[in-house]
Amino acid sequence: MAEKLKIFRLLLSGRSNPYYNMAFDQALIDSVSSLDSSPIFRVYGWRPYGVSFGFNQRIENILDIDRCRAQGIPYVRRMTGGSVILHRDDISYSVISKKESLGIKGGVLESYKIINSFLISFYKSLGLKVDYARDKDSENDLGVCSLFKERYDIIYKGLKIGGNAQRRRGGVIFQHGSISLKDSGSQLKALLQESSKGGREKSIALDRALNREIKFKEAEGLLISSFKNSFNVEFKESRLLDKELSNISLLERDKYATSDWNLKRRDYVKEAPGLAQQEDKL
Repeated sequence: MAEKLKIFRLLLSGRSNPYYNMAFDQALIDSVSSLDSSPIFRVYGWRPYGVSFGFNQRIENILDIDRCRAQGIPYVRRMTGGSVILHRDDISYSVISKKESLGIKGGVLESYKIINSFLISFYKSLGLKVDYARDKDSENDLGVCSLFKERYDIIYKGLKIGGNAQRRRGGVIFQHGSISLKDSGSQLKALLQESSKGGREKSIALDRALNREIKFKEAEGLLISSFKNSFNVEFKESRLLDKELSNISLLERDKYATSDWNLKRRDYVKEAPGLAQQEDKL
């Protein structure tokens, strides 16, 4: 008997600033958790480009804050864990879904493997032979995504390609990730504190892996088709709900664009029950 099609909302939100992008994601978690929205797949980019970093990081120990400010480069604390990422020429996605919609029954490791299967399909559609890292780096973590890999990361020729992080609210799983379309390692290194510059590069951008430039729209189309085929999904392209729009505005202004959140991890926006629960580490 054929598997029943799952209905997902598809949100193609284009390129936005880092604060808006993180507010957007949190508003979608609220929708699936509290407003009983259909599960959501979102694809987006970053303009102006900026830096995102993990929920638990002390960013002033990793990033040269003064240099970022002088160059007008925004930086934002994510609601997920993980390390520093420069979002310059990359494409990002978010998945917000109840576990059963993705066929997830186990814990965090299983959920990464299942969700990341669509990324494996995406890379293979481009002719790249990829696999899961399976082993976590034993070297020191300098707090930079491109210098460290976890067991659930995807690798190409031994190098990490893309990055992903996860969070849960009860039975709802939120995962987002980014794929560098062009190498930006030197630009990121210029923004780091000296203590975070010494690691050996362990990642590869898509243009280097393919030996050609790949445009945002091409990558967007392949991500959509890979997700659709991997999870037997029917997409309903949709607009934001009024409640989502108001949540995004509130969260951008009062949380993600504030120094209290980004430098001190102080959040004055009341979260719905359960959002503070972190489940993104293995």
